[in-house]
Amino acid sequence: MTLDASQIARAADILAAARGGAELVDDLPADCRPDDLADAEAIQEALNAHLGGAVAGYKLGFTAPAAKQLPGYAGPMLGRLFAGRILASPATIACADIVNPVIEAEIGYRMAQDLPPRDSDYGEIEVLEAVDSAVLTIEVVSASYRDIFKVAPLGLIADNGVAHSLVVGPDVIVWQGLDLAGFAIELLFDGTRVGEELSGAARCEPASALHWAANRLAATGSGLKAGDIITTGAAAAPAPLGDARTVVANFIGVGEVTIDFT
Repeated sequence: MTLDASQIARAADILAAARGGAELVDDLPADCRPDDLADAEAIQEALNAHLGGAVAGYKLGFTAPAAKQLPGYAGPMLGRLFAGRILASPATIACADIVNPVIEAEIGYRMAQDLPPRDSDYGEIEVLEAVDSAVLTIEVVSASYRDIFKVAPLGLIADNGVAHSLVVGPDVIVWQGLDLAGFAIELLFDGTRVGEELSGAARCEPASALHWAANRLAATGSGLKAGDIITTGAAAAPAPLGDARTVVANFIGVGEVTIDFT
């Protein structure tokens, strides 16, 4: 870690103010910008103390193999999802509550069992055995920054992984043995197709992402809990909402997730 407590607090204050309605920022000032993962996670923790609320799940990012080629890549990104921000589909979200939203269709998991901190890592089979069901989701990204695509990964991690809300659609009860990373997807804005499933190195493997998250959270002292929802990263190309008002993520042959923005 290179930032001291006052620099961490200043960075968190700036991000919290932007999320609270103040002017968005292009980036954090150089004197309180995270230089490593420890800095970014410390700022995120301080920011979340401002945001408040009970943690009910987690969002992941940079989980696809191609993410490793991004400038400034620092490993997968983890952000907290607060209880009031996890919504059932069909959901309604007020446009006044979000700024420059980006829409991501994703595969998530609902946990059936706790995976508490322990001395050794969890194996992937252990983690998957603790799952209740897979879930179809839309993550709504909204950040403190004017343009998230111009901010380094560490800056996004600091901003709670640019998490805003998660809309949860149908549970996939019998998910074992399914190729969750192979689901075909179409993303529709006001009935017009704007995106489709990612493939190859651009798409994450949900089980691997969940396995990483379970061990990361166990190592940092919280651990996954029964009932938590973890969404594992973009399964279709992220799309800025723009002026669209109805969003549908159609996981073809499996189910749909719908949001109306008002």
